[in-house]
Amino acid sequence: MRNVLQILRRDLKRLVTVPAAWVIMIGIIIIPPLYAWFNIYGFWNPYGNTQGIKVAVANVDKGTDNALLGKMNLGDQIEDTLKDNDQLGWEFMGKAEAMEAIQSGDCYAAIIIPSNFSEDPANVVTDSKNRPTLEYYVNEKSSPISPKITDQGATTVDRTVNNTFVSTVSEVLTKAVNSANGTINGKTNSFVNETTAELDKTQKNVNLIRSTIEDLDAQLANVPQQTQSARQAMNDVQLAAAS
Repeated sequence: MRNVLQILRRDLKRLVTVPAAWVIMIGIIIIPPLYAWFNIYGFWNPYGNTQGIKVAVANVDKGTDNALLGKMNLGDQIEDTLKDNDQLGWEFMGKAEAMEAIQSGDCYAAIIIPSNFSEDPANVVTDSKNRPTLEYYVNEKSSPISPKITDQGATTVDRTVNNTFVSTVSEVLTKAVNSANGTINGKTNSFVNETTAELDKTQKNVNLIRSTIEDLDAQLANVPQQTQSARQAMNDVQLAAAS
């Protein structure tokens, strides 16, 4: 035990007399906590501070004019919704500019709304199996963490797309059903009116036929009497000729 204490005193004296040893010791003590603190601070609530992460959004949707749903452009509706969303730094531009921004590293990701995006939900309503899809590109070379965060942004876009898609289709379907219902009601009322008029006309014809039949019955009832009178007249003529 005495030897251990002697060695400790000797080492402490050497540390006091050698400043470089103090620098190394302080560095060994301070650097690991600083590294841990900076990492913890950097990853503290990462999704709450993502406004600086630029995500390019290119809307090339041409819209559609469906016979049942009418005119609609889901791409414009999604773009308007994203403009009110501050989860990521949305940058709205053309498709070529978005792809160039990805390659140059100006943006971490790009989301392309294709030109037939509005046609697909319209086709769904008209029994087509096509579903609306987005094109998603990410630049993983910019940062190993940014793809994970932009994936979260893409999930937000998917949620926005689903909500917009469902609400839009529901709205246009409701309008289409109401329009069809109004048309059916109009045709039903017209059919009822026409049927009523035809029934009235038929009733009048029936009454006319009934009156005609009654007149014929009366005339037929007089036929035997008239026949008897004619026979009596012929007999009288024959008797007169014989005399």
